[in-house]
Amino acid sequence: MRAGKTLIDANVILRYLLDDDERMSKDAELIMAGGAYTLPEVLCEVVYVLEEVYGMSKRDACACLMMILHVVAIEEPRTMVQAILAYEEYNLDFVDCILLAKNRCYGDRVFTFDKGLQRHLGSNR
Repeated sequence: MRAGKTLIDANVILRYLLDDDERMSKDAELIMAGGAYTLPEVLCEVVYVLEEVYGMSKRDACACLMMILHVVAIEEPRTMVQAILAYEEYNLDFVDCILLAKNRCYGDRVFTFDKGLQRHLGSNR
């Protein structure tokens, strides 16, 4: 994913989603259209900012994330789609949903003391 691609941060994604600064939003759109990629950690920050700073609902934040996955590349896209779906459905934070998705997609064992996450992991923890 690295060759010839541009790694983008949360600020680029937020300007693209929010379209709140004419110049930066246009630059974000251009760089994303030119073959950008991002990381799951960046999407965690995007979720936090959308919900905590901009007051966006969890449902709307999830819709934004799904849209971003159609515009930029990301490591383990299948896992990220599952994480977004879990985040919309469960009362877990987004990072926990990524862990849950890793468990469900790849069978990775997740060891946690978080009771909420433990409930969703079931016998696979």
